[in-house]
Amino acid sequence: MDYQLQVYNNRKQIIATLRQIPIADITKSKVNELDEQLKQLSEISSEKYKEYFQNYITARDARHNEAVKLSETLRDFLLKNDANLPEGKTFDTIIQEECTPLIEQRLNESKSLFLHVDKYLDEYDTRMHEYSKNLVAFYRFVGESYDANRKDLRNTELQFELAIAKLADKNEEDTVARDSELKGAVDELRKACLLYTSPSPRDGLLPRMPSSACKKK
Repeated sequence: MDYQLQVYNNRKQIIATLRQIPIADITKSKVNELDEQLKQLSEISSEKYKEYFQNYITARDARHNEAVKLSETLRDFLLKNDANLPEGKTFDTIIQEECTPLIEQRLNESKSLFLHVDKYLDEYDTRMHEYSKNLVAFYRFVGESYDANRKDLRNTELQFELAIAKLADKNEEDTVARDSELKGAVDELRKACLLYTSPSPRDGLLPRMPSSACKKK
């Protein structure tokens, strides 16, 4: 059953690939992709099994027909060679009593062997299917959880970036306002200095502060 071994190895490889994905890298889409491969493999296995079953039926019927023809050939050979028959026996009764039971026995043995093989393959395929399904379900749950966490984390990052942008805008506005206030204060100070140092008719005799004292350092 080469096809069954091939299916086993392919399924084993897919499961190994699934289990080798780092936990932090698991996503629902990755799990679904591998799950789809497993489903396709199961479909191929099912088709191959049907083909194998049909080949068995064909081969069994061919062997049975061959055995019947051989028994008829033997009967014809004995008849042509005038073989001595036991008293009360004919060629047909000899074939019926000696050959037919053996043919039927071999046919039943073949059926029994096939049923055992069929049962084993069915049980094996069922176990592998359940194992694969449970494993995929677990990894899909992990992937969905990580996807949700990634989405929440991205939303948090966006909110943080938005908050930073708002703070930057507000800081810029505050800086512009303070610069404007500072320039206004400097202008007022300069005006005060000019008024203080300007000559007046009333204080012609008073000393004046040098204009250099109001110059910007």
